[in-house]
Amino acid sequence: MRNLDICFASDEGYAPFMGVAISSVLENAAPDEFIRFHILDNGISKLNKQRIDSLKEKYSSYSVSYYPINPSLFRDLPIINSHLSHTAYARLFIGSFLPEDLERLIYLDCDIFVKSSLSDLFETQLEGCILGGVPDMGIMEKARKEEHPWPYQEGMYVNSGVLLIDLVRWRKEEAEKILWQYVENPRYPLQFEDQDIINFALCGRIKELPFTWNGLMSMGNAIFDKTTGIRSLRRSLLDCKIVHFASPAKPWMKDSGWHPNIKQYQQFMKKTPWAEQMRCIPAKQLWRNIFRYWKVHPVFFLKPKSYRKLYWEGVSIFR
Repeated sequence: MRNLDICFASDEGYAPFMGVAISSVLENAAPDEFIRFHILDNGISKLNKQRIDSLKEKYSSYSVSYYPINPSLFRDLPIINSHLSHTAYARLFIGSFLPEDLERLIYLDCDIFVKSSLSDLFETQLEGCILGGVPDMGIMEKARKEEHPWPYQEGMYVNSGVLLIDLVRWRKEEAEKILWQYVENPRYPLQFEDQDIINFALCGRIKELPFTWNGLMSMGNAIFDKTTGIRSLRRSLLDCKIVHFASPAKPWMKDSGWHPNIKQYQQFMKKTPWAEQMRCIPAKQLWRNIFRYWKVHPVFFLKPKSYRKLYWEGVSIFR
């Protein structure tokens, strides 16, 4: 059996969706793989832990270890994006939270959906880098428009939702110290929380990974229509091995869109212990948001671009 070490960080709010993500990892694991899950635990309930354990009724080749984290470490750090919580910062301290005998692992956000074995990702050579990640075309596009301070001429900016981490090198090069120094003395104001910190502090120590390992559904947003190669990227989302719903429109909202990846996630979620966590926007709130959107975009229904947005994000675009 081959051991694959995979890490999540979650609080109680995101625990059900982490459970769906864990289920998708197990559903697609190869027969000779044993998955060791390491969970940075920021208050996950006993019920959700029991539900994760209940997955053994269907999948046997896995273990789960929980590592309570001290939220005071990052309680004072800013939250800029409303769909995130302070738990996102936990990955900055991953070397301290996890056992020293762990040499490498895959870090995954809770809002991902795995569609293939992760062994090829786990065995990817980092060629002397501390970690590997997939370029975030959205942030790099914002940087080119001078809407984000990333100096795009220096290279890529990666999305922190899927990371392959060399923990030996992470500790040897004191990555946490470097990251914390940036927190205390940031080069630029943070726009994307931990992700900005990782990219600015570890610039030059990050290996680029293929898009297939972090298919960002946010690439469907109309603001990227003129991005070089965007059509190819959008087509490749159907074949990605990890789909990442990296936007406020989450697939556990029934009205989050009609893209095949969203539908596949929702169908899979119904088969997990967290099926009842599928949510709807309350009708009153929905109509209020539609009205607000209509006041700003009174003829949106006449524009083909609006219908593509509905395909990607459903009525969530009206939030």
